[in-house]
Amino acid sequence: MLPHELKASQFAGYPPQARQLAAGRVSLLQQLPIGFLPLLLREIIVYDWKFPPERNELDHQLAYLESRSPEQRRQLLAGFEKLQV
Repeated sequence: MLPHELKASQFAGYPPQARQLAAGRVSLLQQLPIGFLPLLLREIIVYDWKFPPERNELDHQLAYLESRSPEQRRQLLAGFEKLQV
């Protein structure tokens, strides 16, 4: 599956807080490079078991990515675009 094919319903098997986090940011997740998305989803899926400072860090990382324009995001994650999956 490619990132742009993601739907909020696909996170139904995630723990409650992780599901809410992923489903609420599905539009961001759809725009991420396929070389980066699995790494981020791996962090999101264990969100419920992270310590509060770890959750805050992930929340800030997601907020930062959301605050960037698509072009800025593309530049930030350009190295991941080059990865072949």
